[in-house]
Order: sequence, then structure tokens, then C-alpha cells
Amino acid sequence: MRVVFAGTPEPALPALEAVTASRHELVGVVTRPDAPAGRGRRLVASPVAQRAVELGVPVLKPEHPRDPGFQAELRGLAP
Repeated sequence: MRVVFAGTPEPALPALEAVTASRHELVGVVTRPDAPAGRGRRLVASPVAQRAVELGVPVLKPEHPRDPGFQAELRGLAP
């Protein structure tokens, strides 16, 4: 089964790892857009986005889930 994982914070990482270790095909990850963090307030990707990049999985970061561009990208992954 082709799966798209949705998650953002660090507690979601074990679930992401479980999906990658399963017999399912992880075709994408949906997470929040990068957010300012630290004293410099530089943009930082979520823990789930960082791990997905390490795994080589496409990451979608929609501003809003109803955004037509996001919907088209999601359909393109064919989950």
C-alpha cells in the first residue's frame, strides 16, 4: 500500500519509523511549514520533515490543507 504520513513533532518520529519499517511504501510526508526557532529566529524544519529528508521521502508543507496546489501534489503521490 502506498502511504502518506502526516505528522510534525518529535513524538511522531516512532510512528514514522514504524511506517518506514513496514511492508508499506512511504511515498510522502505532510508536515507544517518551517517555523522560526531559537534566538536568531531562523526557519527550522519540523523533526518529522528532517527525518523524511534523511529517508529521501518527498515532504509537503502546505500553508493550508485545502490549498489547490497542495491537493494536486498529494494526488500526484497516488497514496
